[in-house]
This record gives sequence, structure tokens and C-alpha cells, in this order.
Amino acid sequence: MKIFTDTDCGKSLSLPLSVTHFIYALFSFLFSFSFFSFSLILLFLLPAKAAQTESKPTREPESYYTQADSLETEICAAIKKEFDSLKKTKYSKKYIFAAVANIKDGRVIFTNSRDFYIKNKISPGSIIKIFNYALILKHIKNAEYNIFYCRDNLYAGGRRYNCSQKGGHGELSLEAAFYRSCNLYFKNYMPKIKRREFTAALKKCGFINETAEKKILFAPQNEYLQSVIGDKNIEVTPEKLIELIRFFAAGDSTLKPLPIGYGEVFNTAAREKINAAMRGVAINGTAAAALNGFDCAAKTGSASVSTRIENNKKIILTTAVFLGYTPYANPKYAVITFCETGAGGTDGAFIAVRLLSAADH
Repeated sequence: MKIFTDTDCGKSLSLPLSVTHFIYALFSFLFSFSFFSFSLILLFLLPAKAAQTESKPTREPESYYTQADSLETEICAAIKKEFDSLKKTKYSKKYIFAAVANIKDGRVIFTNSRDFYIKNKISPGSIIKIFNYALILKHIKNAEYNIFYCRDNLYAGGRRYNCSQKGGHGELSLEAAFYRSCNLYFKNYMPKIKRREFTAALKKCGFINETAEKKILFAPQNEYLQSVIGDKNIEVTPEKLIELIRFFAAGDSTLKPLPIGYGEVFNTAAREKINAAMRGVAINGTAAAALNGFDCAAKTGSASVSTRIENNKKIILTTAVFLGYTPYANPKYAVITFCETGAGGTDGAFIAVRLLSAADH
């Protein structure tokens, strides 16, 4: 064995081969152990980190964080006060929802529930007739001039359907059928149009996915007839419905962000006619009594919740939905209201006009 002395300092020291191998093996072992330990640490820490990330609430769209101007802040406060007041009336035991948004950029000025606005899907009821209107214009010859006589009953698909209005609506044009929301009119004409035309229009605008599309395409006739009046197989968020009404209020050229698909489904002529028909809803139609002259355009909807027999009469409970914009000539605000049980033309419209009237003052 060689002993190192002071005279060896500064000289190149050569170690025996066995010692060199030992040191090399030692360093290799330490490096491998360190890498293995680090890998184990990552293995335990990363899932925990992922779990922490998943547990955090999802950030809502940036539109909710856009700074409102002073006027909108006042409007929000006024609407909130009126909404809180409504919850103390006949709606104290019912769930009600409302949202008011800026027409041009979609900023939500007021909503009592952001989660309901962007996540909850509801049946639109007769609001879906906005799509029917465009399809009938496109595919039914002389649709605007054809007259349908609503006699309070219609036989279709081997079943009898009654009108929501006792005795029927009588003579109806397409526009009148829309603003008076005659289900029998649309159950009569929509089966004359290929189902794929209906589903394609809904899909282009993001109202249904592939699963819902298949359900509608292959549904029995009676179920399909409920789909065309928004009572089956179609559910959308209030946010999506606001997008639809914003398109009609301002047109796709001025909206931010630009909605996808609406321009393909609704051409300029169809949009103008549907806007006029929605004005009719407010003046002469399903929402006229509740709105009492309020300046807006709208469509009401009701979708079945449950059915029961009472005193040998069928009682159908429905939800209430109201979708509109105001004022009619130069639209500024879009509004949607929802009530878990009620009627769109009464409860939905009543809630909407109370909130918008508060904002006007």
C-alpha cells in the first residue's frame, strides 16, 4: 500500500484500478438513488397538486369580470332590489331566475345566479318556434300567406292534440301562430319538413349535440311533435338563449363575440320577419297582458314538468320562460326569466317587466 507524504503534493496521483472502480460504482449508486428518490417525490406530490387544482372553482367567463359603467351599476342595483322584492310575493316558494345582459357585448349586468346562467340547462318550450318560423318560411310554399284554422284539436301521428286555448285560435297566419304560440299550427307544418332540417338548424347554433340530434331524428312521431314545440329532447342554458336573442336584436355584424351558425340558419329577411313577430308577442300575443305596453320584443315558452288528473281533468304543470330585448327600435338589453312552475306569457313576462321597469326608473 502506498503512503502519501508531503512530497507527493502537486504530483498526479494514480489510484489502483480496484479503487477507481469502487469510487465510480459509489457515484453511480448515489446518482441513481437520488433520481429514484426525486421520482418518488414527484409521484406523490403531482396527484395532490392536481387534486388541489380540481377542487378550485372554475373561473367564470371574462364577461362577468368586465367593469360595468356607472349607469349599469345603478341599473343592476335597481333590478336586484326589485328581484328581491318579487321573491317575497307569490314567488316566495318557487325558484325564479333572471338575467339581463348588454346586447352588443353580452356582458351580464344582472343575474341572481351566475351558475344557473352558464351551467343549468332548461327546456326552452315555445321559444324553439323561432327556429320553426325560419324553417317554415324556407320550406313551405307561400308560408306567409297560408291560413291555418285552429279548431282546438289536431290529429297527427295517430293521436289527437288539443290547443292550449279553449275553443282554439281560429284562423292563423304564420306570424299570428307565432305570437299567439299555437302549438297545433307548428305540429301541423313541421312534419312536412324533413327532420334533418330541424336538427341541422339547432345543431349549427349549438342548441343540441349529437346525442340529442339522434333522439330527435329517431323519435316516435308523437315525441317528435313535442320536440318541435321545445318540450322534449332540447335543453339549453340561459346563456345560450341570451345569445340567440342578442342575434335578433342587433344582428351578427355588430355582436361581440360573433355567434356561430345563426347567420346560416336565419337570413336577413327571416330575421326581420321574426323580429316583427316577436314584437307581436309583446303587443298582441302571449305576453301582451303582462307587459301592458312595455317597449320590447319577446318570445315566451312553457315546458311540461308534470301531469296529474284532478276532477277528471288533466292538469299539466309547466315551467315559465321569457326571452326578450328592449327597447324594440334601438335594443340595449337582453333579458331572460325563468320560473320553475308557471306560464311563460304570465309569470315569465310578469317577472321580466317588473325588473326592466325598475331599471327604467
